[in-house]
Amino acid sequence: MATIPVTSAALAPGWRQVAAEPFRLFFPLGVLFGLLGVSLWPLHFLGVLEDYPGTIHARIMAHGFFGSFILGFLGTAVPRMLG
Repeated sequence: MATIPVTSAALAPGWRQVAAEPFRLFFPLGVLFGLLGVSLWPLHFLGVLEDYPGTIHARIMAHGFFGSFILGFLGTAVPRMLG
């Protein structure tokens, strides 16, 4: 099975940066996890969520929010520090 190599010249200008440093996608993903984790509380107090969102909030913030920023930082900084 033959594979077609994709060069950065074949990509649109915005996607060239993503292809060059794909770990930068973790930063906007972290922002989305942060918004999701924080939005649980107003939804709970307005009665949309009946269950207490403490455990879900902690998991989203610890694994999603913090994890995304840690992976984004390490994926971006470590190659620069080592190379």
